[in-house]
Amino acid sequence: MKRNKSELNRLIKEVKQDMRIAGVPYDQHCPIILSDYRMLKVLGQCIENYDGNEYYAECIKINRLFFESGEEQEIKNTICHELIHSFHMCIDTNCGHRGLWKIYAEQMEENYPDKYVIRRLTKTNEQYTEALKARVTERRDSIKKKERRM
Repeated sequence: MKRNKSELNRLIKEVKQDMRIAGVPYDQHCPIILSDYRMLKVLGQCIENYDGNEYYAECIKINRLFFESGEEQEIKNTICHELIHSFHMCIDTNCGHRGLWKIYAEQMEENYPDKYVIRRLTKTNEQYTEALKARVTERRDSIKKKERRM
């Protein structure tokens, strides 16, 4: 099933609502976008930047291939995972997947035991794994073709 931008917005809205109810903070102004760029090995990524005074969450990237082929709850887990990273105190303390990030991830799991599983690494479904293998093969073949032309 190929999802569109409105599906992404719906999932983001649902995750943010769940986070507000659970009392888990996140950067409300951090945009969430779909990306292909350097997203072969990650499902999502919180991009940080420095404005001269402080570090902040510039945007959250969600792997487009994962979004298009992953299961809805896996995508919501990833969105939640990255939104926790966007919270300024997680950025300020550079906690990675420890400290505050871990506390908030556990808080989501405790509040939604049948819904959220927030982990450092996520096991993905077979459909995404196969789609990823196909993309890697496609890129490898494309590189080989370019090399042959040279």
